[in-house]
Amino acid sequence: MIARARPVMALVAAVAACAPAVPPPVAPLPQLAPCAVAPGALASPPPAPAPLPPSTPDTPVEHALAQLFADAWETFLRESPVAASTLGERRYDDRWAEVSGPAFARRRAADTA
Repeated sequence: MIARARPVMALVAAVAACAPAVPPPVAPLPQLAPCAVAPGALASPPPAPAPLPPSTPDTPVEHALAQLFADAWETFLRESPVAASTLGERRYDDRWAEVSGPAFARRRAADTA
């Protein structure tokens, strides 16, 4: 048994001799030069763009399109009450999204109609 232990001990001693006893020192990070920014450049935000005038539908086609968008938005809020609550719509705070099979089938049928 002692004869077998000698080669293992010699191997351990050789590996230990090759490994550094103390880890090498870590070099400090280089100092970055200060950024050249004009004084006061970051003090105020850029001016806001001018608001667009409100758009009102003038023709029957525009009224129909506006109603289509309004109905689609209302359907989204009703079918996704968590998203509605996240967006600040409080009418659906007492509901969860319906994730049953019939609910998916109903939504798919409404989307393809």
